[in-house]
Amino acid sequence: MISDHSIAYNRSVEQSANSLMLRNILRARDQAPLHFTTIGNIRGGFSLGASLGYDGSTGLGNGMLPTLSGSSNPGFDIGPLDRQEFARGLMRPLDPVLFRVLWDRNIPDQLLMYLLISRFDEGPGGRRAINDPAYRHNLTPAERAACAAQGLNAEHPCDRFQAVVDQLTSNGPILFNGYTRIIPVGPRLTQAQAAAPELLAALRQPGVSLRPDGAG
Repeated sequence: MISDHSIAYNRSVEQSANSLMLRNILRARDQAPLHFTTIGNIRGGFSLGASLGYDGSTGLGNGMLPTLSGSSNPGFDIGPLDRQEFARGLMRPLDPVLFRVLWDRNIPDQLLMYLLISRFDEGPGGRRAINDPAYRHNLTPAERAACAAQGLNAEHPCDRFQAVVDQLTSNGPILFNGYTRIIPVGPRLTQAQAAAPELLAALRQPGVSLRPDGAG
């Protein structure tokens, strides 16, 4: 009984999480506030009982009254995820490793881009392709004519995001290349300065290291 109810509880948590995810996708589409909750705990109380009675008014051997009863009384706690830590995690950019993990599960490249990429940005002064249904479809007739004149996409001439996605996937599946990005965090140092105790203590932070920069 315990194992069967554990599986049923897990199924309930799964259905709740999937429903909440779908509702938030629809809220995001309509630019409505997002709400997140979690089922923090499920408690189950089980009871099973049996009894055997006898009713002598019906005669010998005919008054046996067996009884079997059982009950389940589950309880659960729902917690709103409105804490500061959750909000910070929600606003943090996705780790590219997540893109690779989902890609390894054979999810189509275009679907992954629509799920995980908010926009393509060409940099300062460049064009932006925003992944937003409202941005793609709420265009004036003049804007639609201008988009169509650019020939961004034969099927969706005003969908710049789809045009970029088509361009990235036109030559086959996406390929991943690992690299190390080096960001300077301080001035250039001499050998004596690099050996200072306070600097060596700062180098214990993850991702921080000294690298040679020219002669000496």
